Amino acid sequence: MQLARKDLDARARLRAVSLVEPTSRSDGVVRGCPFHNAAVEPAGTTPEVAELVEQHKREFTRRPAEVAAEAGARDPQTLARQPALLYEGTRAPSTSLNDTQQAGP
Repeated sequence: MQLARKDLDARARLRAVSLVEPTSRSDGVVRGCPFHNAAVEPAGTTPEVAELVEQHKREFTRRPAEVAAEAGARDPQTLARQPALLYEGTRAPSTSLNDTQQAGP
């Protein structure tokens, strides 16, 4: 993962993060965020899954916030949440529109 690279300073690590890195299935098709899908498909019937998804989503912003703080950002939490929201937004059409090209190449 780009945020853990030792050869880059904090600012360079933040810039190196890609929002459109595909997560592919065995058929090569990308459809949404697998964690989001896991949260909404059972719709509250599996609280243990919901807890794991929440932990993952919080970690998804915690690590970038730490690197943003290291880089000297004035508001590292907001800086970390913005790309997380962009990531979620780029993944949503691939599920709801069955359009795997929405997130990029």
